[in-house]
Amino acid sequence: QLTLVNTKYKYSGFEFDGTNPPTYTFTIKPDAGQAAPTIFAGKEASVGTKIDYQGIPYYQEQMNEWVRIFAKAMNDIEKTAVDEEGNPAEVLFTAKDKVNGTEIKFDDSLADNKYKSSDSDYYRLTAGNLSINNEMVKDAPTFKQKAVELEREFTGCDFCGYNSNRFDVPMLAEEFLRAGIDFDFAKCRLIDAQTIFMKQERRNLAAAYKFYTGHRMEDDFRAHRADQDTAATYAVLKGELDMYAPGHLDDPDRVVLHNDMDELAEFSKHNDNVDFAGRIVWKDVEGPDGKPVLDENGKPKRVEVFNFGKYKGSVVSDVLHRDPGYYSWMLASDFTLNTKQVLTRIRLREFNNSNSVKLK
Repeated sequence: QLTLVNTKYKYSGFEFDGTNPPTYTFTIKPDAGQAAPTIFAGKEASVGTKIDYQGIPYYQEQMNEWVRIFAKAMNDIEKTAVDEEGNPAEVLFTAKDKVNGTEIKFDDSLADNKYKSSDSDYYRLTAGNLSINNEMVKDAPTFKQKAVELEREFTGCDFCGYNSNRFDVPMLAEEFLRAGIDFDFAKCRLIDAQTIFMKQERRNLAAAYKFYTGHRMEDDFRAHRADQDTAATYAVLKGELDMYAPGHLDDPDRVVLHNDMDELAEFSKHNDNVDFAGRIVWKDVEGPDGKPVLDENGKPKRVEVFNFGKYKGSVVSDVLHRDPGYYSWMLASDFTLNTKQVLTRIRLREFNNSNSVKLK
């Protein structure tokens, strides 16, 4: 139900569009003795109270958002596969409808970027009703039921995997202990292909110097000298420009690099962060057609957006205009000085833009 001006209205359903912020449309149930909700036409209504404190409801919603993103990503991968008979694979994660107990499999997709409360979409998934597809587990035994058999089969075996010493083996050890079985992995040889790869193909300066110059760094330089590390880094960069230059690259998985500062700086980015901590990131501006808007140089226009919290995905300048207290909260909170510096520069830029006048 909704409460508008101290009057409670029951609704039978709702829908929202995918805009940011979204627009919700509720279907109100008629109730005798109530004023028709049309009296609120043209008015604005808000949900909740605008406060800076991020309490339990805020973190619950953050958890729900993560669950939806994770479940959809896993289900999208599952649906690209087929089963043993060649039929399309089922989704892995589902949700249980707490009203009627049915299983929601998220077969529907948003039509025209609109969602109805009756749709089977990820909006109905929360951390509280996340479940595994019944079809996948209805006849499957639990680990505890198989633990004795697995202990017998694994005794005397060695284990090999990729990142298995940090993930698979510890998880397996925990499951055995939960089943009441003390399986001693210390008696097994644990081989981790990822550890071998990282030890053999190192990614430090010495390894890069040898790869791009053909020389051993310890033969050409004295260790732990900052000036010589700088010289070695310069040699590595020249080697990279030579190896990946136009006309010298045969591997289609690698990118041709030009001796251009802007291009090299762009290629060196691991992410699109505005601040070093990644609390604020760049986002391309999209037009009504969903395509990127280009600037006067033909490059996509970009704006700063928050990458965390209740305003994640929102344009920073819009938030600063709409909720000025958020700036004060961030400056008083435990963010890096660089993040606060970036936020302050955006705020000053917006202040100067809003107070500028054109001189004739």
